[in-house]
Amino acid sequence: MTSKSNKAERIQVIKDIADTVSKIIISLAVLFGGGWALFKYVIMESPSAQVALAQLKRVCSERGSLDIKIEVESYEKWISGNVIIKNIGTRGVELDMQGSSPISIAKLELESKAPVDIRDVVQVEIPFVIDGKFVPTRLYSVLPGRTLVLPFASTVGDGGYYLISFIGGPRKTIPDDEVCKNETDGEVEASWAAAAIHRVN
Repeated sequence: MTSKSNKAERIQVIKDIADTVSKIIISLAVLFGGGWALFKYVIMESPSAQVALAQLKRVCSERGSLDIKIEVESYEKWISGNVIIKNIGTRGVELDMQGSSPISIAKLELESKAPVDIRDVVQVEIPFVIDGKFVPTRLYSVLPGRTLVLPFASTVGDGGYYLISFIGGPRKTIPDDEVCKNETDGEVEASWAAAAIHRVN
C-alpha cells in the first residue's frame, strides 16, 4: 500500500512539474509574442514612427564619394596645376589634411630594367591669401554635386618626369552617427587620394 501511494505521489509531482513548465513556456510565448505584436503593430505602424524610420534609413544609406583628378602644366622650371574634386555622392565630405602637406611633387628616376626611384621630393601647400598673408589651408567641405578646385605651384630642379601626389585625409564614406554604427563596421581605413605624372622639358 505504501509502495502504491509513493508511486502515485511521484506521478503527481511529475505531472505538477510538467504542468508548471508548460505554463511558464506559454507565459513566455505570450509575453514575447505580445511584445513583438506591440512593437510591430502599435509602435512601428504609427505614422510618426514610419517617418522617423524612413529618415534614419535615408541618413544611414547616404554615401560620400569623390571624383578626384589632377591637371598639371609646366613652364621652364615651374609646375602648376589644380586638384579638381567633385562630390558625386549623396552626402557632404570633409577633407581633413591636418597631418601633412596635401600635395607632394617628386622627380621619377626611370632606368630600364630597374625599379622606379624618386628624388627631390617637395611638399606643396595649397595657397590662400587672407588679410594679405599666406595661410595654408588644410580643411575643406565638399557638398553633394559641388566641385572644389585646389590650385598649387612649385619650382622643380630640372627636366624629366615628375609624380604629383594628392592625399586628402581619411576617407570616410558613411555617416558617423551612432545609429548607423552597424553600417560602418566593414569600412576600410583609407585616404582620399589621386596622382598624376607630368613631363617637364
